[in-house]
Amino acid sequence: MKPDTSKPLRLYLIRHGETEWSLSGRHTGRTDISLTENGEDEARELGKRLVGISFAHVLVSPLKRALQTFELAGLDKIPEIEPDLAEWDYGEYEGQRSVDIRKERPDWNVYLDGCPHGEMPAQVSDRADRLLARLCEMDGNIALFSHGQFSSVLAARWIGLAVANAQHFMLGTASLSIFTFDPHHPTVPVIALWNAVSHEIFSTVSSHSVGGTMTAKERSLARWENEGGEIPQPKPSRENSIVPLTKLAAWQALEKHYPKVRELHLRKLFADDPTRGNRMTVEAVGIYFDYSKHRITDETIELLLQLAEESGLGSRIDAMFRGEKINVTEKRAVLHVALRTPKGESIFVDGVDIVPEVHAVLNKMADFSTKVRSGAWKGYTGKPIRNVINIGIGGSDLGPVMAYEALRHYSQRDLTFHFVSNVDGTDFAEATRDLDAEETLFIIASKTFTTLETMTNAHTARDWVLKTMKDPAAIARHFVAVSTNAGEVTKFGIDTTNMFGFWDWVGGRYSMDSAIGLSTMIAIGPEHFHAMLDGFHQMDEHFRTAPFERNLPVLMGLLGIWYNNFFAAQTVAVLPYEQYLKRFPAYLQQLTMESNGKHVTLDGTEVDYQTGPIYWGEPGTNGQHSFYQLIHQGTKLIPCDFIGFVQPLNPLGHHHDILLANMLAQAEALAIGKTPQEVSAEGTLESLAPHQTFEGNHPSSTILLERLTPMALGKLVALYEHCVFTQGTIWQIDSFDQWGVELGKSLAKQIVTELESGATGQLKHDSSTNMLIRRNTIV
Repeated sequence: MKPDTSKPLRLYLIRHGETEWSLSGRHTGRTDISLTENGEDEARELGKRLVGISFAHVLVSPLKRALQTFELAGLDKIPEIEPDLAEWDYGEYEGQRSVDIRKERPDWNVYLDGCPHGEMPAQVSDRADRLLARLCEMDGNIALFSHGQFSSVLAARWIGLAVANAQHFMLGTASLSIFTFDPHHPTVPVIALWNAVSHEIFSTVSSHSVGGTMTAKERSLARWENEGGEIPQPKPSRENSIVPLTKLAAWQALEKHYPKVRELHLRKLFADDPTRGNRMTVEAVGIYFDYSKHRITDETIELLLQLAEESGLGSRIDAMFRGEKINVTEKRAVLHVALRTPKGESIFVDGVDIVPEVHAVLNKMADFSTKVRSGAWKGYTGKPIRNVINIGIGGSDLGPVMAYEALRHYSQRDLTFHFVSNVDGTDFAEATRDLDAEETLFIIASKTFTTLETMTNAHTARDWVLKTMKDPAAIARHFVAVSTNAGEVTKFGIDTTNMFGFWDWVGGRYSMDSAIGLSTMIAIGPEHFHAMLDGFHQMDEHFRTAPFERNLPVLMGLLGIWYNNFFAAQTVAVLPYEQYLKRFPAYLQQLTMESNGKHVTLDGTEVDYQTGPIYWGEPGTNGQHSFYQLIHQGTKLIPCDFIGFVQPLNPLGHHHDILLANMLAQAEALAIGKTPQEVSAEGTLESLAPHQTFEGNHPSSTILLERLTPMALGKLVALYEHCVFTQGTIWQIDSFDQWGVELGKSLAKQIVTELESGATGQLKHDSSTNMLIRRNTIV
């Protein structure tokens, strides 16, 4: 029977009684041993503390020592066996003591390092989270009979701490702890009682297995010292929750593995394994991903997947989708995935379901877009809109520009679209050249409506419109805003009815499918825009649910880690063989480099490894006659992403076959190369042979889709978004802030004043900057 929902949830966490191994400090994971005589007495004493408590459920670990403790405690309730309450799986360390393990691994700590062939911290954390999620669906008093180290993890996760912090929760045998919620703040989890070890906690108890007598407290401390050699002390770092990346077992295994793979040639890997081209592929949500042309073996992939597990990637993904504030420096949720969540589903931020808000904005965008596309929206003088100019910067420009160019095939061709981002006056002048102001609509995209570059261009646009129409009332018919600052929008002259909002839980570089995409929706129409959102969502769900070994963004991200951190590759080339994707590499530059161009971890510690690489690229086949020479025969290792589509949008003769043939040929040539023997066999002059030899062994991924549609674009963008997320998680950085853009902006405001004043005052920059300011003032 379901318990009375008026009763608040209280979890009574009970560690089993003493065993021979717990007393001696031997790690007891899945070994099924019984309680000692003293452990049986402990369990009976514990039962006395539980008399009179009515339990809605009693959940017990399947291991004998927990079941015995339940039986001796005498609870009048049929137990439910709960596998997730089992102790940490210690793998190779089963039956060993911490002090002995540390003779081989001096810094070993189960909460930080896990156990070879057993469970890693992230796996135990995931197990605890899974159990707590189920428990939170229940009500009333619930008894949990479990084990020492898993219980410590359960405590840490209950109050939102990382698994590493579980090392600070000391727990005796046959102890009682209580988890509940703060009665004054019902959403705040608290630990109301911790490690109570019977009503005789300060009295003596007879020892059956060790001579003499000890207090229960002394006995508990003795066990703790046997198990770990010391009581954990806080480390001097700012945050104890992050295990350094380079200390993870998988990272260290990859360091040992790398020299074995470094000299392997792809030519040999393919020759030795005829099935490689079939095995090392994944197909999901309409994307075929071939990663066989990478300098990896099956062991490489296994270790990379282990790295993802040890890094807590699964927990981090879940945290993002739950709306947790994983952007730690700005204390914000990271929920671009909510922008494409279907109507009827729910995602909560600070207790508010944000999905209805998202769809309200989408509906408002659709209504406005339809009016503009149909000609129902008229300018101030009654003319329909023929020109749309988006004014923004960063994500408010790069996303809309890329999406428009990528989906131009689907755009309404009697409308022209322009994009202004650069504060250089040339950008605005060229965008508006030969346009009729009476037929032009401006979209001003600025969350605060105070961004210097955007508002400088916006005021220039306002002046340009008023130069023709004179009346300030015209502004309301020729300007709309994507912003959250109603006051500044009104002051500018825009009707707030035509203000489209967005939220602080979506960053600019992740916002192309929010109201920032208004120009995209006007261009391609609401139906195509929703198809793009569906593509995003399909990839979101794939990323959230697919096992890592079949998870496209995870595999892409891990391969990037492999080259960036072990081969010391500094760049990634993105090579779309589709002219409509000509702006895609530029879009990815902000997405990847602004996200992962960080030098400190989440806790502010300086990293001692490389983080985000440089992304760049150009559509094929033009790039082949530009920089491919360097990729093929230069001295840099440059992993490449080839992106192709089976069906063309504009079929013309053999054009598409030639295009795809070039893409496939380039990937093959980069991987296999051409040996000196093959060059000589063609009759090449000996003096030219070195120049015509291709070393090969240059890695690449091939990403194939059926056709470039709005849905396909959504999938492709989300693929790279989640690849960025994967890498940021493993590098332990905040992929969602961008403090690196602030210093230059701040200095620029000061220098603007100095330039406009003629640099008459004392300049306080470095000597070079001072001279350049004066030079520009003189000129």
